[in-house]
Amino acid sequence: MFRPSFLLTVSWIISLAALLPLETSAAEYAADKPVIYLTFDDGPSSDKVTEHILDVLADHNATATFFVTGLRAQASPEKIQLIIDAGHVLGNHALSHSPLTSLTDQRIVEEFSITNKYVSDAGGSSMHCFRAPFGDTDPRVNGIAREMGMRPIGWNIDTRDWDPLTHQNDITVQLEDSYDNSIVLMHDGPMSRWRTLAVFSKWMEEVGDLYEFRAIPSCLKPHGPTPHVPTPHADGQQPPAEVYTAVETEPQVTLAEVKITRTEKKTIPQLLDKLRTYELDLEPEVVAQTDNQITTY
Repeated sequence: MFRPSFLLTVSWIISLAALLPLETSAAEYAADKPVIYLTFDDGPSSDKVTEHILDVLADHNATATFFVTGLRAQASPEKIQLIIDAGHVLGNHALSHSPLTSLTDQRIVEEFSITNKYVSDAGGSSMHCFRAPFGDTDPRVNGIAREMGMRPIGWNIDTRDWDPLTHQNDITVQLEDSYDNSIVLMHDGPMSRWRTLAVFSKWMEEVGDLYEFRAIPSCLKPHGPTPHVPTPHADGQQPPAEVYTAVETEPQVTLAEVKITRTEKKTIPQLLDKLRTYELDLEPEVVAQTDNQITTY
């Protein structure tokens, strides 16, 4: 029979153990943090910005999604491999950064498929998501992309680092507006993005331990059957009705999968006018403009 003093001792030990902190895994701690989805468009960079962004992400154990253009992937295949080796995810940002809604079905297929090829040539695998240049998409573009196995990805925090007139403090303000499940839009190309790097690096030093930074879930997994290149629709015709059904009625489970929404659809002349206002701030080889085409590389 146990003595009362022994029972009291055991009871005291159990009570003391209840007060001690339980061992918790890093994953359990991370689950308690707000999640932010960092995204970088228009790269990889022609300078060292992409590499430095990768360093900042590594310092904070952060994962991001890089929406790369085909021409930049072709020009810097070694950086595509660096992004992959660092554990980040790639998304398709089209070949030439042209506004997709102004293109024929055939051209849209080429914009996506050639970008896929350049990424594959650089060591990447099939991309499962895309972001339309300028956020310029519609059900027709989304339908073609979905036939190719890619979902549209938008954003809800625009740092406006793409605008040469945006001050560093304004970029910081936008970053500070991030909240749980935010998709943050930044750029690592095609022109120099040292301003973005400086602000992003400082912000991560301040808040990097407060959030968990993940790749966008829709970009991690294939959607539907094995991706294939669809037969282009005749110029001027709309895609089949079932394409619209897939785009408009499929439930969007998370903010990371929400379709791009725009308050105003910009025409080609409007986009050209906007680019012309920035022409003096860009390197000569970055933007070539004609009446019918925008070429950003």
